[in-house]
Amino acid sequence: MTREELRALVLRLSHDHKGDRDGGHALVAALKRAHEDLEARECAEFVQLLSEFVRKQEPELWAVALETLVQLGERQAVATLAAELIQSVPDGGRKDYVVLGLLRMNLSEVVAPVVEHIRIALRAPRPLTMPMTAALCKVDAESGLELASEYFESAYAAAQSAEVQGQIAAFVRNLVAIQERLLPELVRRVNLRRPDVGRWLARCIRDHLSKRRMVEDLGGERCRSLRDKIGAAEHTLN
Repeated sequence: MTREELRALVLRLSHDHKGDRDGGHALVAALKRAHEDLEARECAEFVQLLSEFVRKQEPELWAVALETLVQLGERQAVATLAAELIQSVPDGGRKDYVVLGLLRMNLSEVVAPVVEHIRIALRAPRPLTMPMTAALCKVDAESGLELASEYFESAYAAAQSAEVQGQIAAFVRNLVAIQERLLPELVRRVNLRRPDVGRWLARCIRDHLSKRRMVEDLGGERCRSLRDKIGAAEHTLN
């Protein structure tokens, strides 16, 4: 297939999935299937075409194109786009998708601008803010835990504990999926800084891990083990 034929294929798939209302998941799957059916030369053209959609921030396509590149494991293509996207995407909510994609590919070379983006986002969290913070913990645990500690401390100090329950739930679910040992470490760090905040955060996390949906998803034994570890971290004195 020529470049124009590939472009027509992408646009047709985009049109076919326009009414899915699923955040682009089905379209990403369709693009990946299309990629599997291509010959090696066509695959390279396909990756370049998706990169072009991302670079130009093509409406309705660029975020899906980036996610497709991430899921295809095209590290070089994504890394090439990384610094440019972090600087050029103007809207914070849109930029969150870029940052989360970069973190999921473990691109350590873009940690500095990513940390700054997350730091700003934590001042007024959006739906992807906690998933981004959790993903950062996998790439740079020190930076991710430091940002999360600062956020939960300030949220508690500002009497926003009721509002932050959803953020805690999102952070717990995403961090457990990435690296669960970091949950008790977060509680330990917060407890060392502010024992009252540490106790509050530990209680909130344990309560969330007791919810039926979490027990069903993770298993009762795993949830109990995590609750025990968080309880021990809550009483850390040094």
